[in-house]
Amino acid sequence: LSLILLSLPLSIVAAEFFGICFVIVYFVNARFNGISPSALNILVVVIIVVNYASLILTKSTCHAASIASQSLYLIFIPLASSLMWDEHKYLKLLRYYIYGQTANACVGLVEASGVHVINTFGQGHLGLVNFHIWSSMMLALALLILTFDYIQRKVIQSLIYRSAIFLLLLWQLVTTTGRTGQAVYIICVFMIFAWSPKKVRTVLYLSFMPIMLSVFFLSRTLRGIWLSAYGQVSELLHHGSAVTSVGLRVLYAKASWDMLKSHPLFGVGIGNFRSCFYNLVSDGMLPYVPHSLSGVIGPTNSYLLYSSEFGLIGLVSLLAFLILVFIKAEKSSSVMYKRISLLIFAWMIIGSFSDVIISTWCLIIPFAILIAADPGNA
Repeated sequence: LSLILLSLPLSIVAAEFFGICFVIVYFVNARFNGISPSALNILVVVIIVVNYASLILTKSTCHAASIASQSLYLIFIPLASSLMWDEHKYLKLLRYYIYGQTANACVGLVEASGVHVINTFGQGHLGLVNFHIWSSMMLALALLILTFDYIQRKVIQSLIYRSAIFLLLLWQLVTTTGRTGQAVYIICVFMIFAWSPKKVRTVLYLSFMPIMLSVFFLSRTLRGIWLSAYGQVSELLHHGSAVTSVGLRVLYAKASWDMLKSHPLFGVGIGNFRSCFYNLVSDGMLPYVPHSLSGVIGPTNSYLLYSSEFGLIGLVSLLAFLILVFIKAEKSSSVMYKRISLLIFAWMIIGSFSDVIISTWCLIIPFAILIAADPGNA
């Protein structure tokens, strides 16, 4: 599991290879006997069934099959939760996740020096992660863990090493076009401030925003993407322009609501959002969107995906899943696990409102493993 988290930002092929190795060893050692029929484990099976039932009941495509297969990563929850965990093992998982992000950030530094590694299509110094949403979200999670570690001082015990890694990952985050991860980090970091000792809490609250404003003005990339978002919101409010990043998301939300009303129980079927979206455009229920943009049309967050493509069955199962994850975190006797899990929970809940699909491999894997590996059950 540590090797999966280590390789996650570096290579999906390596992450899947180590994942397969874990599953094989798991079953060879008959660890499956320890899987409990908990509500969360049962709901994991329900979500996977919903995905594949939708794939079977609708016209299957490679795109739809790929979406359905992503839900299989949720299996890490029942598998990892059946193992015996202690704080040392849990810290090891967190540490390897940080190591993986650090190694990828070093690749980003190489890119920044002018050496071509991969084509990032102008998204910034992403390292080997080829999409800014995935990169920024993984970086946000790593930075949240490191920020909390300034309180617990257990993941990376050396203050110098922790601070060096923190600054490196923060540099990578603010030099990419991933607004989602940036926003999630800024929102969730206030949870950590609330857990800090009272004598430093006020200082943290008062100093954080001036620091972030300074970073905003110093980073041309950061400043540019947020000013662009502000301009798009203004354009939408004053002129109703929909063919922008923000405007399209408003249309996706409206389209999802229309799809849910017309197919309330099972939705329009997995992978069918795009075709149904253009049907609504043709029927005059949505403003005109050129077909040249079809490559980016889709349900851009978990809630829109499950409500439009899976209907009430999918949406209820998703919300129930998130509620059970929250309950699992709250019930743990390990304070460290509880707080890290609440951070991960907030990270996923907030991120899922913007360009984050809960089945995306590089996001659901750390979510599933770190939520499942509860040292409070030892």
